[in-house]
Formats: sequence, structure tokens, C-alpha cells
Amino acid sequence: MAFFSVLVEARSADDREIGRAALRAFAAAVEPYHASVSGTDRSWSARISVEAAGAADGAALGVALVILLAKQAELPEWPIVRAEAVREDVFVEDLAQPELPDLVSAPEAAQLLDVSAQRLAELAAGHRDFPAPAYELAAATLWLRPAIVTFRERWERERSAPRPQPRDPEPTGEPEEAWPDQALSQAPIEHITGPTTGTRRRLSARAASRTSRLVSSISMASCAGNISRSTSSSLRSNRA
Repeated sequence: MAFFSVLVEARSADDREIGRAALRAFAAAVEPYHASVSGTDRSWSARISVEAAGAADGAALGVALVILLAKQAELPEWPIVRAEAVREDVFVEDLAQPELPDLVSAPEAAQLLDVSAQRLAELAAGHRDFPAPAYELAAATLWLRPAIVTFRERWERERSAPRPQPRDPEPTGEPEEAWPDQALSQAPIEHITGPTTGTRRRLSARAASRTSRLVSSISMASCAGNISRSTSSSLRSNRA
């Protein structure tokens, strides 16, 4: 046997209303059962404590007792819409639990995620899995703590997952047109490991100068050859 807290609620099925005197009489009738009573114009309820072998027996006993006491207090005989029986130690544990949800503000959410306030705002605005706020107030935005914790676990897995490496394009079997960089990479070593740009310019100028002098020398030699051949012809003619 154990004690059970039994809640019984009745609601109006017609236009009758509860008299205040009847409600006070009902509260006095259930008081010996460690009861609490509430009522409106169209409903009444009572929570009493009964001893029974189980929750089902406790609920049946509680409903029968409440209906009897309500009739004695001249409450309207409205249909019962709720009957719940909870073992009293469980009922006390339930009362100890906070009724409000576990909420976190933006600074607390940032601390849970180990990010800055700016990064939190970026995640809230742009990440597809970031939870929606539970409450948006003028002074603060509030999230459910379990939702932030769940996002943190998913986000950590996402960040730790290996990223796919880019794959080289598969050969098509057709020769590709060589771009300047590629042509340079395919050129002979002596063409690649040459002097710097400034040095190449100076060497080109020197080479041009040498070429010009060489051309001049060739021209002069050609002219000298022509003169020599002309002189030799003249001498041969005089001797003759």
C-alpha cells in the first residue's frame, strides 16, 4: 500500500454556474484528505491524498470520494474530464523540478559553443542547423539550452570531419594547348635557368651592339675585297 495524490476535475456540460457557498463547502469537506480545491464559474477540481495498492486503485478511489464530497457540498454534478493518480513521492519530485524551460542568453550560448559574441551572431544568422530562439525579447534573445548543446555536438562533428581533397582532372586523350607558363615549364633547362629580366635586357643590348659591329666589319671587309680585286685588275692591265 502507498499514498497517491489524486487530481479530479469536472467541467460544465450546461449553463449552470458554481455558487461560491457550494465551493467553500466543498473545500471544507475535502480538507481531511490533505486536499486543495480550485474552481471557476464553469469548472471545479480537487486534489486529495488516498491510500491504495496501485495508481489505478488510487485513481478509482479518489474519483469516487471526490464525487461523493462534491454532491454533499451541492456542487453541480458535472462530468469528470480528468482523473490522475501519482504516487506521492513521485509527485514531490515533480514539484521540485523547475516549471520554466532551461534557457540561455546570447553570452551563455557563446560560452557553451566556445565562440565570441560576433561568431555566435554569424552562426545564428547563417548556419542552417542553428536552433531558432525560444524567446526574442527587446533586451535579449533566449535559446533552449538543450537545443544549443545539441547544435554544439553536431557542429563539432561537422568541423572535425575530414574535408574531401580536390581530384586531378582525368586525361581526355587530346593534347592540350600549352599556356605560356606551361610552355616555359616544358622548355629546355638552359632557356629556363637564364639571367634575370634586367640582365637579359643588358645582354640583349650587348648582343645587338656586337651584331652591329660584326655587320660593319663584314661590310668593310667586303668593300676592301672589292677594292683589292679592282686594284689587281688595273695592275694587270698596265703590265699588259
